[in-house]
Amino acid sequence: MSLELIVNNARLVTENGIFYGNLRIKEGKIAGLFSIDHMPPAAQVIDADGKIVMPGAIDAHVHIPVGNGTYRGDFSSEGKAALLGGTTTVIDFVISQDLSLLDSFWAKKEEVAKLSPVDFAFHAVILNRKDLQDIPALVQEGIVSFKQFMCNVDDLPGMHTGLLYETYKILARLGATAT
Repeated sequence: MSLELIVNNARLVTENGIFYGNLRIKEGKIAGLFSIDHMPPAAQVIDADGKIVMPGAIDAHVHIPVGNGTYRGDFSSEGKAALLGGTTTVIDFVISQDLSLLDSFWAKKEEVAKLSPVDFAFHAVILNRKDLQDIPALVQEGIVSFKQFMCNVDDLPGMHTGLLYETYKILARLGATAT
């Protein structure tokens, strides 16, 4: 059975260094790395001609607007720009405003899924005591980092030390990170 795609004659960047070889891709995912002299059968072969092939970068701190308003970009345009630079994953922020933090997450995730050409994840911003109740569900949904402001930032309030401490206890219990 023929494999989907082979990228051959590539300089492959891995966690163990750079080596010349062939990359097998099946169903859109990396399925194997091979030495330069091993060429599995494939439906399509791309000759990388010695160019670097590496995993996509992750931008762990982006601010990309969604929803109504006049902005210079959205997840579609900013995601395409990210791809041009080799970034395949972005991590944006979810902030509770009119909805609970959990509902804000679901709404933003649904909107971003329609627009984004890149993989995405979120940090959640804890603004008040009400947001604390959503932390366990957000961790279940895959959010593992939570931002707090210790001073006022624009119209977002800073947190007092008691609320910071409560937040840290919850995050520690759940194995999540405070940022």
